[in-house]
Amino acid sequence: MFFGKYNCNTCHQVTIPNGYQLGGGGGFVDTGLDQSPVDKGRFDVTGKLSDVGKFKIPTLRNVALTGPYMHDGRFTTLEEVLNHYSTGILSSKNLDPRLQENGVPKQLLITDEDKQALIAFMNTLTDYRMITDPKLSSPFKIN
Repeated sequence: MFFGKYNCNTCHQVTIPNGYQLGGGGGFVDTGLDQSPVDKGRFDVTGKLSDVGKFKIPTLRNVALTGPYMHDGRFTTLEEVLNHYSTGILSSKNLDPRLQENGVPKQLLITDEDKQALIAFMNTLTDYRMITDPKLSSPFKIN
C-alpha cells in the first residue's frame, strides 16, 4: 500500500467508514512549508518557540472535498500537496523529525504513478453518505 510506503500514516489518522483507524496522528507539526514561518501556528496559542510553524495534522477523511490544502490554502490540489512532500520540504527550525534524515529535510521522491495511486486511495476516504445526509446539511436547520 502506497500510504504506508511513504509513511503518511505516521502523521495522518485515517478513519474508514467502519470506524477502523489506520495510522496514528493528531497533534501539531511543522511540515517544512516555510524556512522562516510568518504564520507562527501553534506558537500563537502556547507561546513556546518549539511550536513556531506547527499546525494541526488533519484526518484524511473526506480529504478530496476539503481543498484548498495546508493551513493557509496554498495548494489547490492533492497533487500539489504530494509534490510538496515529494521534493519541496524546506528546512525550518521546528521541522518534524519524521520529515528529516540526518538533520536535513527528507524528500520522499514520490513517483507520478504513486501520486496517482495515493490520490485514488484518498478519494476512497470520501463518505458520500455523510455529505448527502439532509440531517447533516446545515447546523442552523432544525430537522
